[in-house]
Amino acid sequence: MIMAMAMANKRIKRVLLNWLCMSWYHVIIFLCTGFIFVLQLTCMAMNYTCLT
Repeated sequence: MIMAMAMANKRIKRVLLNWLCMSWYHVIIFLCTGFIFVLQLTCMAMNYTCLT
């Protein structure tokens, strides 16, 4: 039972590593868009506080 768990754990880790290696550019794009989105939100909030 524990052996099977360890095997499954190893397999899951390998799959995750493969997925990360394959989709690292997706992660970078996601981070960049999130960063830009936050920046835009911050700018809008600043403008709003300046206007009021």
